[in-house]
Amino acid sequence: MEFKIKESEIDLIFLSASIMVMFLFLFIGITYYVEGHYKLSLFMIELSLFSFFPYGLWNYLKLRHEWIYNQNLILFLNDLANYVNTGMPLREAILQTAKNKYGVFSSVIKDLEARLHMGFSVADSIEAAFSRINYKNNKIVKTLLVIADKVGGDIGASVSQLAMAFTSYINAKKSQMAAVSSYMIIASIGYGVYLFTIALVFDTLFPQFVKLSGGITAFGSGFSLSLIYIQQFEYYVFLSVIILGFVTGFVSSTLKENSFKSGFFYSGIYILIAMITQALVWGL
Repeated sequence: MEFKIKESEIDLIFLSASIMVMFLFLFIGITYYVEGHYKLSLFMIELSLFSFFPYGLWNYLKLRHEWIYNQNLILFLNDLANYVNTGMPLREAILQTAKNKYGVFSSVIKDLEARLHMGFSVADSIEAAFSRINYKNNKIVKTLLVIADKVGGDIGASVSQLAMAFTSYINAKKSQMAAVSSYMIIASIGYGVYLFTIALVFDTLFPQFVKLSGGITAFGSGFSLSLIYIQQFEYYVFLSVIILGFVTGFVSSTLKENSFKSGFFYSGIYILIAMITQALVWGL
């Protein structure tokens, strides 16, 4: 018996592992904070957030695969419609499309072709072959072709209209992704520059100013703003900016991919920018 792990199970494995690693780094970060090692504590907290990056990457790659799959699915529908419109029965038209190459969609067509050659009905073959891939558009095509085979009618026109609808969706999605991608590039650069400026100010200018002035007295109460208070203040400023970057990743994912899970991928990019920026400034 063949053992096969479902995508949902892989998804759960990635998420569970990310949560465990997050708590580990978070615990180390809190320990460093209590001991007064603020920079190391900040890096540990960043690593705890970055631990979700593999989970986000997994979901991002699934979305990329579905995106490419849908584009090849449209090519298949256009070819199928053309063959049917020439007078071919649906069975023969499907076998004809099996001679073409459709990238990641080709595995479905080859499975469909094999089932038809084994003598299965068109409807049963479509049902089995298309059920291998659990994508929304795939389910729509499967339902349409099964109904078309059982009911008949102008199959070519129905398939053509569906292909046109998918094409319109893909084109609209491309425009949306292009607009959001431009925003993300600008936001990422601005985020890195902002972090670099904050790190530079807190790590060079403020300490020098305190040393030259011998401490800053606030509110006339004799409270001295020493280096330790500046380091604590720097810690919380950086932490707030890092959280902002983490949230921005989810906003970017929602706008570009219409997906929450892949937001961990984009958030991980912002966290990575923060860690690299701090490492360059702090020399860690």
